[in-house]
Amino acid sequence: MLSRYVDGIMIRTFDHAEVEELARFATIPVINGLTDLTHPCQVVADIFTIKEHLGGWEGKRIAWVGDGNNMANAWLEAAQVLGFELRLACPRGSSRNHAKFEAAKQSGCVMVTEVPRRGRRGRARREYRRVGLDGSGSAKPKLGATRSRLHRSTQT
Repeated sequence: MLSRYVDGIMIRTFDHAEVEELARFATIPVINGLTDLTHPCQVVADIFTIKEHLGGWEGKRIAWVGDGNNMANAWLEAAQVLGFELRLACPRGSSRNHAKFEAAKQSGCVMVTEVPRRGRRGRARREYRRVGLDGSGSAKPKLGATRSRLHRSTQT
């Protein structure tokens, strides 16, 4: 029914299956704005910033230091599609999607570690850290989130 009133739908929800179900029945484009599985719109915005400030992602190494969450999954997907080198440093016990991590490792453009220093080895051109939201929806920074040891690091 929504397809008769709008030209596209952006949905932000918890369950990724809801996005897939909506897309299956819609006759218009459905955009995943955010799910527990992936957060592609945020990564598209980050990739655009990389293109704007660095001229593109080709030949760049990007590091993600943080939980193996929806953002990490979206970075995995972007690296596979666009072909840049991605290094993920996600702590043991974080809520990783093992199927996505394994598929990305097989692609050859992703290195996954539990040690942040290893993820940044070789001087990543851009480092992303999970800061800001503490999971409860408040914008309370996590301890140490204001410091960055890499040059020009971007915090999201």
